[in-house]
Amino acid sequence: MSRAFVILAAGTGTRLGGEPKQFRLLGGRPVWKWSVETAWTLRREKLIDRIVLVLPPESALTPPAGVISAAGGASRALSALSALRACEDDEVLLHDAARPFASVKLCRRLIAASTGKNAVAPLLPEANALKKIENGRIEPLDRDDVYITQTPQLFPRAALRELLENASCHDFKDEAELWLRRGETLDFVAGESVNFKVTEGGDWEMAQKIADEGEVRTGLGYDVHPLVPGRKLILGGVAVESALGLDGHSDA
Repeated sequence: MSRAFVILAAGTGTRLGGEPKQFRLLGGRPVWKWSVETAWTLRREKLIDRIVLVLPPESALTPPAGVISAAGGASRALSALSALRACEDDEVLLHDAARPFASVKLCRRLIAASTGKNAVAPLLPEANALKKIENGRIEPLDRDDVYITQTPQLFPRAALRELLENASCHDFKDEAELWLRRGETLDFVAGESVNFKVTEGGDWEMAQKIADEGEVRTGLGYDVHPLVPGRKLILGGVAVESALGLDGHSDA
């Protein structure tokens, strides 16, 4: 059983504006690279065999060594289809590059739930109070049994490719929606709250805060004091025989 990890990074990110989000620096590296590094860990653990990075057709980015590049299409579905045509593996894990914090543990859960024929997606219970607006009136919406769908999503590659190639329209939000529309069974594992999608400005600010928490910074500093008579010379807590000492207060 061979398996590919597909990273969809061909979007335009119009809702966030500015530079496409997958190419922005987050914690010192591009957003797309966070997912590639997760995939590298999975490959070292022999849980996947290939990494496919789907990029905009006009992108001049050279993927890292060992990563296959595929040209994205005008829609998410066409980008996914391009990736499925770029590999011949039995299964694929389809992941949005705009979700940089998907963990290796989540991917392990998805792979463990695979039978080789089923599809598996991460689901997260909706914790917010929900409302709907109907005919200009705000009404409460029951959140019980409502779940947020995340990525990566695991599929049999050939079956998903066939569905995408034969789909009459591409108005579905993710591949799991298409899978369910065609009457297929979708299994699920527990999602992760930190595995959110960077879509708008507030999401980007949250992602930056999370990324900066793990950043380690080091530096070198120095202090300067004049040498004056009548003071002891103490360096690093050690008294040094000298006719002059450092002029200053506690740090001298």
